[in-house]
Amino acid sequence: MRKYDFPDLIIQNGHYSFTASLGNDPKTGKRIQKRRSGFRTQREAEAAYRKLKADWEAQQAEREKETAGTSLTFGQFVTDDFLPMYSGSVRPQTYRGRVAMIDKNFQLLWHFQLNRISPQDILNWRRQCQRSGFSSDYVRKIYGLCERIFAMAVKIHLIPTNPAAILKDFKIKHDEPATLHFWTLSDFQKVADSFSHAKMQDEWGLTILFFMFISALRIGECQALEWSDIDFSNHYVAVNKTLIYRNAHDFQATPPKTKASVRKVALSRDCLAQLKRWQERQKQSLGDCRYVFSTTGIPMNRNAVEKLIRRKAEEVGVPRIRVHDLRHSSASLLIHQKADPLLIRDRLGHSDVKITLGIYGHLYPNRDQEVAEDLDGLVQLSASEKKNRFSNPTRNRQKKRATGATDQR
Repeated sequence: MRKYDFPDLIIQNGHYSFTASLGNDPKTGKRIQKRRSGFRTQREAEAAYRKLKADWEAQQAEREKETAGTSLTFGQFVTDDFLPMYSGSVRPQTYRGRVAMIDKNFQLLWHFQLNRISPQDILNWRRQCQRSGFSSDYVRKIYGLCERIFAMAVKIHLIPTNPAAILKDFKIKHDEPATLHFWTLSDFQKVADSFSHAKMQDEWGLTILFFMFISALRIGECQALEWSDIDFSNHYVAVNKTLIYRNAHDFQATPPKTKASVRKVALSRDCLAQLKRWQERQKQSLGDCRYVFSTTGIPMNRNAVEKLIRRKAEEVGVPRIRVHDLRHSSASLLIHQKADPLLIRDRLGHSDVKITLGIYGHLYPNRDQEVAEDLDGLVQLSASEKKNRFSNPTRNRQKKRATGATDQR
């Protein structure tokens, strides 16, 4: 029997064999050995030896990963791995909102071992969210975040598959379109009439409400607005930032919500005149002030606008709305004025007209009938058909239109 330099390799009866030492069993402490034989050449034996060692090391690495995954809970993964990564990929206010969403809705999964969460566990959790009285859109947002968390765990090889993605094809039913709350033109007129120009606080209140009612700017965009953003000569306001406001000592301006939110919004002469009155009043009290709607030298707090709306709603007897509903009020006013949806989209800063129509489309209930009436009389029928068609007295308006169309031709 002859022994070679290759570890544990021997030749016996013209064939090569080896015994590979693979370490010790972690449970028993005993040495682990694997014997292979019957190789015709040293090269075959050596290749088999190296493959055996490589496969064993890969199995051990996978076992260690599984062991680590067994002790890692969903909550630990979210806290230590997901959130630090996620914080750098979204806007700060979005990140804070998602953290609050996780704290509120993911407790059922929090102490589960990450690698043992099954699609059935996810289905049970989703059903609990649906039973909590949340809207379908909110449940869909929660579920999307859940899917994203597990997708990261798959990507860094902590789990083999995404248990949330498996249920992705089971769609969550959309709610009926949410009821929009807004002030009509007559509602806002009552509010506007209740202000007095004698008081600075009233001047501020009238200005901010009138501006939001006319411009449809978001509250964060109004908070960040500076006097340099308003072009009194060309009658528009440039929207190029929004404000993240935590408190009077912690706020910062950031880019707007989307690229489409960077826009120029035309202002009416009445709105510009009111802004001028407020600018003079603000200068008397504060001197030169950077922020348009400030009464203290720093950006206004949105809570002040919320309180103002509540107080005025009770005072003059109009519906109580949220501050964001002033944006809906402006959009509904434009629709009432029969403004083109594309114009409304640009004015609101929506990235797609589908968003505009998805939110406000139900405010156009009679437009199809109006279009049909406008089509009456454009095509001339035969004399007998025409007589029957216009014999109904309710068709007088269409008859006049048809006559007018004929005269034009």
